[in-house]
Amino acid sequence: MRSVRPLLLVAVVALAVLLLTVPAGAQELSERVARGTLRPYWHVFIAYAVGWVLVLGWIVSIARRIARLEQQVATARE
Repeated sequence: MRSVRPLLLVAVVALAVLLLTVPAGAQELSERVARGTLRPYWHVFIAYAVGWVLVLGWIVSIARRIARLEQQVATARE
């Protein structure tokens, strides 16, 4: 019985150390994966920026056309 206790103690300590180091290793791995997978997405951000510029240009174009139509209607009423 005495020879089993030190062996059990060593096993419990080894298991505790293993369980404490696994989350740190998993976190490091996920950070490396995130850094590697997010790099090629810069073109997506540029595409969204171009899309917003196009939408804003379209809105300005519509506003100009409406202003022109209002001016023509005001001129026609006179």
